[in-house]
Amino acid sequence: MDVRLKIAVASPGTNVSEFCRTHGVTRPTFYFWRARYEAEGVEGLVPRSRAPHTNPRRIRPEVEDGIVGLRKEREALSVDHGPSTIQWHLGRRGWRPVPSVATVWRVLVRRGFVVAAPRKRPKSSYRRFEAAAPNELWQADCTDWVIATGLVKIMSFEDDHSRVALRVKALAEATATPPGRRSAKRRDAGAYRLVSSATTA
Repeated sequence: MDVRLKIAVASPGTNVSEFCRTHGVTRPTFYFWRARYEAEGVEGLVPRSRAPHTNPRRIRPEVEDGIVGLRKEREALSVDHGPSTIQWHLGRRGWRPVPSVATVWRVLVRRGFVVAAPRKRPKSSYRRFEAAAPNELWQADCTDWVIATGLVKIMSFEDDHSRVALRVKALAEATATPPGRRSAKRRDAGAYRLVSSATTA
């Protein structure tokens, strides 16, 4: 039996303190539900929502309709009709106060204008590749970077097992086998022993 109903049917001579200890409720809770039952009957034992009857922060219906109308209007013109754009046009048309981008987004979701996209693949599902031993595989990468003298190519070599950065060098240009890369690879091979294979990103 629900504890509220037990409180309601408890006899007038019930030891309230012992009842509360047995059922894990407080004395104020006991008297609250007892008074509710005496005033309203069984219907009074039904929990009521504590949410306020009105929400002063809720967007006004006319503003919500304005958001939806603007969305339809711009969508029909095949122009941008995202939340940021809609908010900007609302302000331009004199709506005050202008709802936030997040509010515009929530209205569009609530009114069915935003279709939920499938979630991206979780990172936990990715399997990290790693060579079985040092010097089994080197990774070579080339990245464009701008410095004070202009664009340079940053060449980097990394051991795929230990992730040690074997060499990082900035070059004015990078070709299939530039002198800098060839000499760097020879030096690195001498310092770290011969590599079994190499790959480029």
